[in-house]
Formats: sequence, C-alpha cells, structure tokens
Amino acid sequence: MMKPKEKVQWDCFDLAFIRKHFYEMTWTELLKAVNDTRPTNTRVDLGALRHQVRRMGLSKGIQIRWSDEDIRYLEANFRKYGDTELAERLNKRKKTFRVIDGKKVYRIFTKKHIDKKRDLLGLKRTPEEVEAIKKRNKELLPRQCFTKEWNVYTRGIRKVAAEETTRIWGGRRMVKVNGGFIPYTRWFYHNYISPVPEGYIVYHIDYDTLNDNPENLAICRRKGLLSTERLKKALLLLIDREKDILKLLPDLERKKDKTFKRDRYDELLRECKNLYADLTRIRKLQSKLQTKINDRYERERKFKEKKHV
Repeated sequence: MMKPKEKVQWDCFDLAFIRKHFYEMTWTELLKAVNDTRPTNTRVDLGALRHQVRRMGLSKGIQIRWSDEDIRYLEANFRKYGDTELAERLNKRKKTFRVIDGKKVYRIFTKKHIDKKRDLLGLKRTPEEVEAIKKRNKELLPRQCFTKEWNVYTRGIRKVAAEETTRIWGGRRMVKVNGGFIPYTRWFYHNYISPVPEGYIVYHIDYDTLNDNPENLAICRRKGLLSTERLKKALLLLIDREKDILKLLPDLERKKDKTFKRDRYDELLRECKNLYADLTRIRKLQSKLQTKINDRYERERKFKEKKHV
C-alpha cells in the first residue's frame, strides 16, 4: 500500500520570503532559495510551492489576449521590422489590454511573444526579407546602441553602463573606459599603483583572475609568465587561501543556522555561497597549476636524458 504523502509545513519565515521575492524571482530561483533555508528532510518540490503560492493569493499576472488591431499590425509589418522592434512598436501602440478592477492593464510584448505569434499565424520571412531587416538594423545601430533608451547588447532591458563600471566576463573582471570594456587589472595597476612599461603585462600572482586585490597584482614580460617558480609560488598561495576559507566556513554556517532574522540570514547565506564558489574555483585552479608544474618537470627530465645520451 502506498504511503500517504506528508503535508508540507510552512513557517512564517518561508511565507514572508515568498511574499517578498515572488515577483522578483523565477519559479526555479524561488524554489532553490526556499529549499536553501530548509533542512534536507523537509525540502519541497515545485508542485508544493505552486500550491502554497496559490493559497496565498499571489499571481505572476493575468493573461491578456492579442487584440485584432495588433494582429493586423503584425501581419502588415512583420516583413519590414524585426521581432524586437515589433515588440517595441506594439508596446507603444497600447491596443492590447484588459480591464481589471475598473483599470486598463496593457499587455507588455517581448521578442519571444512576437516570434511565437508569427509561428502560430504561419507568418514566415524569406531569406531576402531577413537580410533586408538586418541591413536596416545595421544602419540604425550607430545612432541607437549607446543611448539610455536603447542598449543593443541587452535589447533595452538594462541601461548603458556608466564609466568605470565593472563586469565579469569569461572569468575576468572588465572595466568600462571611454565607451568600451578593457581588462580591469591593467587599468587599475596603471592608474592606482604604477605605470606599466611597454612590453610588460599585469598578472595575478596566484593566477586567480578574480582575485583583484592590489597585493595580488604584479607585472612581468609575457614570456616569463608561466615560469616554474611563478607557478609554484601561485600554488602555495592558493593552498593558503583554501585553508583560510575552510576556517571561515564553519563559523559562518553556525551563525547562519542560529540567526532568527531573515535579512541577516540572507546576508550570511550569500557570504557562504560566495565562499563555496571561491573554494571550488581555487581547487580547480590548484589542479591546473599542479598539472602544468608536473608537465614542466617531465619535459626537463626528458631533456636531461637526451642530453646524457
């Protein structure tokens, strides 16, 4: 006989957290955040979370169907404009809405909505029409891509980054200077530590490209970047960093489990996650450095054997 499923128990912390972050997170993010605060044996699945959200009267939104006017506009213009631009034009037209509690609630269109609607209506562009749209967008691009109203890299979702804003791309920190992003380490070293001579590069002493502590930055010629001495020094520094993190984690975990304040709990949880991410990255880097050191020793050994022969 199948054992009946136990009823999920929700405490006041869970309910307050769901109510606060429901509109900011996706279902996956919300489920992970809720389960991170619960013991392993009381974690919930997506179905239980959806039922609880429904009981709390929360909703992501109400479906608003396309108006006939917007459908006709799409049919008349899909060959001329791209999906992103069509979504913007439909949002400005404000012809699709629904009256809720006596107020007009307008539908917000995205590129995905346009693409799906074209597929349902069988509206397909020829290769020539696609090329014409690309050519038109390319001509408009220089006037639009660096304005606050239109950021081509995020389709207008985020504003253009301000000067000296930092971003992490491909495991490296970049900084915006004069309208473009450049490596943060060289810019920081040149402006705040010392000018970088021609032919030299700025590198991380422990080879962790996200550890931009000024004490971890140095300059050298590119040819000597992967010398055995530098690799061994970096490996020792990473081992020390790993030990420091392992000392901090138990104390943070204890503080996190003992706190009764949700904001403080969230702060400690973020710190723990960051430390675990650093620990994982450091251990992977240790393995890579050890492999490089072993390869160098092996090449030196083979070279000596050939020399004696």
